[in-house]
Amino acid sequence: MPRVIVAHRLMRWFVLIVLLSGAPTAARASTVLVNFDSLNATRGPVGGLTLDAYLAGYGITISDVVGAPGPVAANATTNVFLYPDFFAPTSSPNFLQQSAAAAPAGYRLNFAKPLTSLSFTRIAMDPEKSLTGMIAAEWTARAIDSLGNTLGQAGETNYAEYTPVAASTFTFNNPGIVALIVERTTKIVSLTPTTVAMPALDNLVLTTALPEPGGLVGAAVGLAAVATLIRRRQA
Repeated sequence: MPRVIVAHRLMRWFVLIVLLSGAPTAARASTVLVNFDSLNATRGPVGGLTLDAYLAGYGITISDVVGAPGPVAANATTNVFLYPDFFAPTSSPNFLQQSAAAAPAGYRLNFAKPLTSLSFTRIAMDPEKSLTGMIAAEWTARAIDSLGNTLGQAGETNYAEYTPVAASTFTFNNPGIVALIVERTTKIVSLTPTTVAMPALDNLVLTTALPEPGGLVGAAVGLAAVATLIRRRQA
């Protein structure tokens, strides 16, 4: 058989292999749960270097955000708490909350790898365990991409309750999430033991995409196979 015809046929096989190598495959993902429960908060809030080390184990760092009247030292004031009084963590016993003053406050969680989705739960609260009820400040949480764009936003308005408040889960399904900013931009007139200045969060679920075998890899395999066939034909 003429070599030109053989080459054409082999080229058709090569093209077919390349097309098949680029066919879509089921997406793979890796999901981790951050629930803060392995930290020992029985002697008081856990923050600073201890919190840094815990978060680093999940590829997370914490940093400040700027809100009027100025920057908030999140690393010094964002802590993990053993549940007290009227808080009910989604996974017992700990949750994450910033010990904020009356001024606006906030913090930023930075992720080492971009996420395809992110969720967290604002934990349940039971003001009936308090004699004065509960006041919670308005807050927002924003999922941010590498350019600083807001990919998704959620939050809750101010509220005062004397009855139990159920937990609420918030989810961002936006590929490219590199940070979560949690902040309160309104000022609280006064702080009491039952004032929730910042949301109490638990069960962060971080999802990242796993790399799939690329079409170029399949193409290289196909090219090697074609080269082998050509050599055999010429032998």
